[in-house]
Amino acid sequence: MTSTKLREQDNLKKINETFDELERRRAEELNNAAGLQESHDQILAEERDRLAKKYGQDHPRVQKLEARLSYNRIMTEGMQAEVSRAKNKTEQFASTWWRVNGRVFDSKGKPLSKLTISLSDASGNGLEPLGYSCTDERGYYIITAKDDLVAKFQKQSLYLTVTDPNKKRLHVEREPVIVAGGKIDYRDIFIGTDKSTACTPPFGETVIR
Repeated sequence: MTSTKLREQDNLKKINETFDELERRRAEELNNAAGLQESHDQILAEERDRLAKKYGQDHPRVQKLEARLSYNRIMTEGMQAEVSRAKNKTEQFASTWWRVNGRVFDSKGKPLSKLTISLSDASGNGLEPLGYSCTDERGYYIITAKDDLVAKFQKQSLYLTVTDPNKKRLHVEREPVIVAGGKIDYRDIFIGTDKSTACTPPFGETVIR
């Protein structure tokens, strides 16, 4: 390997380390901001309850506080989603790997936990070598393909698939993700049901027609 190539790799490594550190700091700041917002919302909620008890739920001051709390909840969820993204970027990731990650929500925007996320080909066949991920309490999932799998599925269109604990297929994304070395895809998924109780491997699932 030439000295020029070695210098390029060393520079790339330093750049990646710098970005990772910036993302780590951003995640910390966002997490702190979300914590402060939740504390502030607790105070607002107590004031709303006090006024509701005194004037009733339909009083304008109560309604105003309720609207503010609803807005703040959306903002807090957005910050938590960004924390998830930033934390994921600081996890180990080689320049030859591929990764897809994101969150799963119901139709009302509620995070769905204990669902199974896997990848299928255009014919709907599950791709077991790529593994699967179980959503956590934030609805977060992550699937990583390393060198040999990236080479095998390079430039193929794959479809994120959601299954429940009974291995029933609940949802398949219409827009594919494309496997490419060094690429991280972020994809939020919205489905219309939450019947999860446990996370199970997706392969051999029953498809809902």
